[in-house]
Amino acid sequence: MVIYIGLLFMFIHISYSGIVPVEEAVSYAEAEAVAGGVAMLSCNTTPPVKEDMVYLIIWYKEGLSSPIYSYDSRDKSSKEASHWSDDRTVGGRVSFELGSGKYPARLTLQAVKDSDGGLYRCRVDFKKSPTRNQNVNLTVLLPPDSLAIINEKGDHIPNYILGPYPEGSSINITCIATGGRPPPRVTWWQENALIDEVYEKLPNRQIRNMLKLEKLERKHLNAVFTCQASNNNLVAPISSAVTLDMILSPLNVKILGENRPISADVKYNISCQAVGARPPPRITWIKGNNVLRNFKRVVSEDGNITTSIVSFTPSVEDYGKTLTCRVESHNPSDSDRVYEDSWKLNVHHVPIVTVTFGSKLNHSIIREGVDVYFECIIKSNPWVYKLMWRHNVSN
Repeated sequence: MVIYIGLLFMFIHISYSGIVPVEEAVSYAEAEAVAGGVAMLSCNTTPPVKEDMVYLIIWYKEGLSSPIYSYDSRDKSSKEASHWSDDRTVGGRVSFELGSGKYPARLTLQAVKDSDGGLYRCRVDFKKSPTRNQNVNLTVLLPPDSLAIINEKGDHIPNYILGPYPEGSSINITCIATGGRPPPRVTWWQENALIDEVYEKLPNRQIRNMLKLEKLERKHLNAVFTCQASNNNLVAPISSAVTLDMILSPLNVKILGENRPISADVKYNISCQAVGARPPPRITWIKGNNVLRNFKRVVSEDGNITTSIVSFTPSVEDYGKTLTCRVESHNPSDSDRVYEDSWKLNVHHVPIVTVTFGSKLNHSIIREGVDVYFECIIKSNPWVYKLMWRHNVSN
């Protein structure tokens, strides 16, 4: 009899055909599973020769004195094979498939625990061929426990709305992931684009990624920034997102419609729109040197357009005055800038006629035979096209 000695070699197998000495190195494989998920440990059960078959498969776990699972098909077909598992270690969480041409035999472990990690050995006994041993090291991955996004002050962001920040400002937002084995990769995304993948380790099993946003522009309004933390490709990353709110200056201010002549003593509603200001700005109406109070404000659903509608009745004295719509921006950088639109009022009215004695005539000494003259003072817009003098004629 020939005996082969070595740590990683198989021993002699005696079958009905005689003594068959074989040297076979113990194979080694790696497997990963996420805690709470499913682990699949592969085992090569293909006989070395075609006419051979599997008799017995036994699974061991390092550190345990007895097997955790067995598959026994001695003197049975594979469909009639008996399965056994150790209730103390794996209970009803384990199953085994012999495999096919599409996939190898595998031990499947459900609801993986952190304690399930370690080195497993699959022992395969064939009817004729020597026993085969294979090692599989299972690494149990622990996803990050939590994810937090904080602002420059270190405060959590209420309602996941960041800001509002004035246009042109620069800000930092920080994402901190806690827990996880191995330490997770913490990244920032905007829509589907990766924008920051630089992170650092902190004490207490924390990973930090600080996103710097320089010179915010109008395009950043309502931008969604998502922080992701992941340490494996088996389950989706945990994530948290914030939406950026901004303080924006008006893009334009305009009194709507055409500046046409208006009639005295007639009520008018005139509208002014401020586009692009956020939050909705304050709009003031000024006629000449007087502030008008009778107006209402309407804001579009998206907050991009603010409309102010003023109601007023022009008088004859309003002719030539300026009607101004003035918008006050909330952006601190606009403190010295004026946003407004103005109309010069052209107020139409019926002629206002006043007849007086001539300015150089002493009407107190008028007598028969003396010449007199009169002055007709007219105030009209538009100007009169016909002037007539009548004496003792009723209308």
